Amino acid sequence: MNNIRFITATAIIIIALLSPATSAAQTSSADLQVLIDTAEPGALLEVPYAIYNGSITISKPLHLKGLPGENGQLPVIDGEGAGTVVTITAPETVVEGFEIRASGNVIDREDGGVIVENAENVRLINNRLTDVLYGIRGVEAHSLQIINNVIGGKDLHIARRGDAIRIWQSENCLVEGNTTERARDAIFWFSDGTIVRGNHFRHSRYGVHMMYTDGMTIEDNELSSNSVGAYLMYSKNVQIRGNTFRENRGPSGYGLALKDMDAVSVADNYYINNRVGIFFDNSPSRIDVTQEIEQNVLAFNDIGVLMMPAVQHNLLRNNTFLDNLEQVGVKGGGSNPGESLGANGWDGNYWSDYVGYDVTDDGTGDLAYRSESLFENLADQHPALELLHFSPIEQAIDLAAQAFPIIKPKPKLTDSTPRMMPLLPQTRPTIVTPTSTMGWLAALFLSSAMLLYWSQRPKFSLDTIRSNASFGRETEPTVHSSPRGDWLNMSDSLLNKSVVNDVLCVTNLSKRYPQPGRAWWSDATITAIDDLSFTLAQGQSLALWGVNGAGKTTVLKCLLGLLNCEGELWLDGMDLRKDGRNARRHFGYVPQELAFHNDLSVAESCRFYARLKNVPFGRISEVLQQVALIGQERKAVGALSGGMKQRLALALALLSDPPVLLLDEPTSNLDAETRDEFLDLLALLHKTGKSLLFTSHHLEEVEQLADLVLILWDGKLVARGTPTELIDQLAPKRLRQRVGPLSVDLSSSAEMVTTVDNHGVTEKTSRPVAKASQPVVPNAQVTKVRTNLNGSAYR
Repeated sequence: MNNIRFITATAIIIIALLSPATSAAQTSSADLQVLIDTAEPGALLEVPYAIYNGSITISKPLHLKGLPGENGQLPVIDGEGAGTVVTITAPETVVEGFEIRASGNVIDREDGGVIVENAENVRLINNRLTDVLYGIRGVEAHSLQIINNVIGGKDLHIARRGDAIRIWQSENCLVEGNTTERARDAIFWFSDGTIVRGNHFRHSRYGVHMMYTDGMTIEDNELSSNSVGAYLMYSKNVQIRGNTFRENRGPSGYGLALKDMDAVSVADNYYINNRVGIFFDNSPSRIDVTQEIEQNVLAFNDIGVLMMPAVQHNLLRNNTFLDNLEQVGVKGGGSNPGESLGANGWDGNYWSDYVGYDVTDDGTGDLAYRSESLFENLADQHPALELLHFSPIEQAIDLAAQAFPIIKPKPKLTDSTPRMMPLLPQTRPTIVTPTSTMGWLAALFLSSAMLLYWSQRPKFSLDTIRSNASFGRETEPTVHSSPRGDWLNMSDSLLNKSVVNDVLCVTNLSKRYPQPGRAWWSDATITAIDDLSFTLAQGQSLALWGVNGAGKTTVLKCLLGLLNCEGELWLDGMDLRKDGRNARRHFGYVPQELAFHNDLSVAESCRFYARLKNVPFGRISEVLQQVALIGQERKAVGALSGGMKQRLALALALLSDPPVLLLDEPTSNLDAETRDEFLDLLALLHKTGKSLLFTSHHLEEVEQLADLVLILWDGKLVARGTPTELIDQLAPKRLRQRVGPLSVDLSSSAEMVTTVDNHGVTEKTSRPVAKASQPVVPNAQVTKVRTNLNGSAYR
């Protein structure tokens, strides 16, 4: 009888494999359960693509392998919203290549995707779990392996969610290469020897939550956008290395929290943009144990390291504390902070706020670093005072503490051997990606997202672009009296370019500043950018040209989100004003004034910014080769020449291979020879397809790089055209230089100005009448400056 049932089930599977149906067959999981029940222990069951409704139970050792459909779809086991979808009670079982979805929703029954119970050496590989309350649970499932799965919880409030991974009393488990999101925790209880490696935990409560699990290893994971990255409790001999804790900013917002932990090793991790990088609460809990926290990077957190007052016996050495609002904090009171935070060791760390020197040039500061700020001490005890950070009150309190020793605080810590240069981990944490099936699904998802973005892009007609970009309107008669009005019609061919190829679209951009000296009740403003519209096509180079104060740099700062502004800003289908953080990853920026950490080497600077941009370290040698800095990797940035610093700035801008480069007067601080070399480098990048948006008032830069030029005057677009068109029209004249204190009234009528060019040819042009409280400056004081093609200027 069993043989007949097995043959029947096998026939059903073969028919499903051979059928050419274009959509998934709706199949009862009873058919799949029959196949499981009738198979011999240890058999390999290859399950074709279909949707199998209902839950299944595997009670004998089997290898259940899903076969993708024609378009790469995974076979689906649909729990139909009831109970747990897959139950495994047999050892040596393998389940791989399935989509497991739609578990029940009862949290006290722990409904979920997969439960492995009282079964050893079970492997769950390359599965996708969606719309499940709990993801994967292991109960007394020793040597359980959870590899390359994607686990997404139900769309519930975080308090009602289940855990993405829950392992209880299961030793020597391996959790590797998984991605979890929209869950409560990935939690491990009483599961000694577990390895958690190369996973991505995001958008959950705790990325990793562990209790009573000795000998655990947590390495090469990325824990981002959770309430807490990892909270580890009541365990010992735990290794934490090579992880990235990023943007964990919930109510507590710890990157890593250690409570009653002993003999923990924390090394080579990155803690970036969390509320607190590392939090110590009674760790270590034993007085005979010392813990090492070594060679970690804590950057841009609200607090780098936060400790309870009684914490002691931690040795923090060779770590990098970089631009945290508060490098080290004490939570609450109850101990003397003058004893280096409870007798912890602080040795050889780099502190970005260290003020000292190194006479012997041995890499160690000759003065000790002391963390002593009266305001920080007060804020540690009264967190509400953090509202006053960067205010005059904070500065007044700290200045008073320095001026009057009687109120000067005791140092929270003292580092006797502070490093002059940061020590960064040599290897970047590796995130293990899913296997090919999951990769195809991810590619399909990303493609769909791109199409969605594309469909939501704003549509612009040619008339709209012209009307927005045009400086001259019928309501502004003074423009028609100026020669600038004719310049707007020079580049109709460029305006006719298809908007589909535009990578950057700026519409009605305006920026206004409060008028200096205005009364407190006044809302008077000064307009820096006035209704500017333009587009930048893929592979195009566009120059913003104008005198100082024309608004060129302001445009770039608005695009970068450094200034609030009005208008619409779109970059590659993304709204810069609504999704600025993600969209601006597509920008590379070279500022006019460079700001580096001069004590870092070139290679260390590149590694640091590569980590911030989530770029593999292998990309560094490529960009250094591009900008001809190979061989300079070990040189300190402060020892570089101006030209080399400019090349380094360009290398950092190119790290993430952005489609658009923003350059603010990129050659303004370079000598002639270095400027020519740098322009050749930018021209080569342009030829390779980079889109360039740069500001300049050097004609040779515009001639060599620009496909299109926009001329700005007092924040308004007054001309657009190719360099050749503008040179032909402006041959004897160039931008005006106002010598006297003019106040131009654009609504007034025009008068004629006579100008003699370098060839002695006299011409007449019109300009607005200058009106001011003082007499009008004579025409002789209004001089036009012309720039020759070779770059020389004369009046």
